[in-house]
Amino acid sequence: MLEAGKEEKRLAEAAGDFCENGCTPKITVVVDGGWSHRSHGHRYSANSGVAVIIGKRTKKLF
Repeated sequence: MLEAGKEEKRLAEAAGDFCENGCTPKITVVVDGGWSHRSHGHRYSANSGVAVIIGKRTKKLF
């Protein structure tokens, strides 16, 4: 995960993609997540879930 983040940062720097302060590289990611939820018969929501973060440039999981 750390290597994917470092690569995404490096590519943003190489493209000259920085925040307004000019110091922080801007990276774009796609995020999705979910958790178990049962509504038939009983009310139940899981205390934990899953999430995934994918770098736009590298298409790698963070």
